[in-house]
Amino acid sequence: MTRCIAALVLFAAVTVHAAGFDCSKAVTDMERQICADPMLAAMDELLAQVYAQALEASPDRKELVKGQKAWLAIRNSCRDTACLQAAYETRISDLACTETGSARGFLRCSSVRLKFAEDELALLEKQHARAVIDASNNPEHAQRVLAAESHAWRANRSARCALAGESEGGADEWKNAWALACEVDETKSRSAALRSQLGRK
Repeated sequence: MTRCIAALVLFAAVTVHAAGFDCSKAVTDMERQICADPMLAAMDELLAQVYAQALEASPDRKELVKGQKAWLAIRNSCRDTACLQAAYETRISDLACTETGSARGFLRCSSVRLKFAEDELALLEKQHARAVIDASNNPEHAQRVLAAESHAWRANRSARCALAGESEGGADEWKNAWALACEVDETKSRSAALRSQLGRK
């Protein structure tokens, strides 16, 4: 419960169609590309939240702003979606995972990584479901089966990772942090499996 509350407090729910800026006012090719891609838009929104929190907590805002400008130059040099996703994931981790030596810092880092992993999984599940339902002779049944499978997987993930957290020992905050890190790994594994089924790398 503590782990779930911490994640909710740290990060408000983000829809995969949001971005860290107003897409109706996008003027550059990069902004339009981000707004057109649900995953990039979600990552941009998450980065905006993490960056705002980092600014609030930073003892040296000028250096942080300088680093963000340097990162934007790197992002803007990307020529494909894979490069952009990698750039966002790196920057989000750099900002959120600066204090992983403490349970609170590790928990915050894992919360951010899980948010990213969940956004990616949600998109892949929708794409996979669309492909399965379109190919099914009984779309309603296929939809029910997929929903049940997704629910069962999440329940199993929670149970497995709760045990993994307990097995690490230590204070409850550390157990929660390890359990959340386990959920990140499990979520990424499921995404990889879905990408394989969809014929992607």
